[in-house]
Amino acid sequence: MIKPILAVLASTILIAACDDSSNSPNTGSNSTNSSWNCPNADEPLIDTRDGKVYKTVRIGNQVWMAENLNYETNYSWTNDSLDKDGTIYGRYYEHGPAKTACPEGWHLPSRDEFRELIKAVSRDTLAAWNLKTTSGWLQDEDGHNVNGGDTYCFGAKAAGEMTEQYPNAYSIGEYARFWTKDTYKPTRYDPTYNITYNDPEEAFVLEIANDTNEVSITGHRTYYASNIRCLKGEPEPELYTQEPNSTCCSDNSGNQ
Repeated sequence: MIKPILAVLASTILIAACDDSSNSPNTGSNSTNSSWNCPNADEPLIDTRDGKVYKTVRIGNQVWMAENLNYETNYSWTNDSLDKDGTIYGRYYEHGPAKTACPEGWHLPSRDEFRELIKAVSRDTLAAWNLKTTSGWLQDEDGHNVNGGDTYCFGAKAAGEMTEQYPNAYSIGEYARFWTKDTYKPTRYDPTYNITYNDPEEAFVLEIANDTNEVSITGHRTYYASNIRCLKGEPEPELYTQEPNSTCCSDNSGNQ
């Protein structure tokens, strides 16, 4: 359930996020992979639109941004209370602008491209643990430590999400959500009148949460603002489906 984060808790998580030195975000000026101790680091991404520099990693046959995109567009925001310049969690984008926010030569990934990533990091069924940062994740309801191992330097931080109406992100420490480019049209059936309704278009997100060992790809309303991880190369052809495939991959290895 989405809920605001208390000030004290938010401050604690902010400190943890800053202490995660192996995945510290770029400053928009001098970040380079040469000073980053990651065995699968690729060439840094220099966004010529604003000069920001991002760490990147090669995982399997793909090259990913290892930080959340922090390029300003319409209908994108930073977390005013914790991270006003976006250097920790990046920016949060509604789905519309997210589709064209990646720099030239990079693109918003599809569901299938995220599935390929998850398959590549699912050694010993530890996909979620391998993608999460080593700090900044809240304990689950049973008090288990749910921080990850960040084995591949992907650095998925529990940034939560936000909406235009609320300048501070919800549920920091509880989950990470990354937009895919793929959308679908949900439907509802009313048996009383035998009518099927078409609801507003939704989009798919990759979700990693602190209360489950599953990494899932699930439908999400497009007016919520979530993070972006761009993928190197040209985008795949557009995919449009009627119903969401709610779960992509599961990590049933237990709490780490």
